[in-house]
Amino acid sequence: MQKTCPECQKTFECSQSENCWCTRITIPEEVANYLRSKYFDCLCEECMTKILKNKEKILAGK
Repeated sequence: MQKTCPECQKTFECSQSENCWCTRITIPEEVANYLRSKYFDCLCEECMTKILKNKEKILAGK
């Protein structure tokens, strides 16, 4: 399924299954809560990676 990332507006493929890239990453609960409060749909892998890499800064500034 084609989706548009709500963060960067790029189109990406979401397989909505255990084969999706997102099933291979761990998202800490506080980051998941932040994401749910800000976005209503999936992020692309690039944006999710950036958020996870900068999670302390992002969570401190929310």
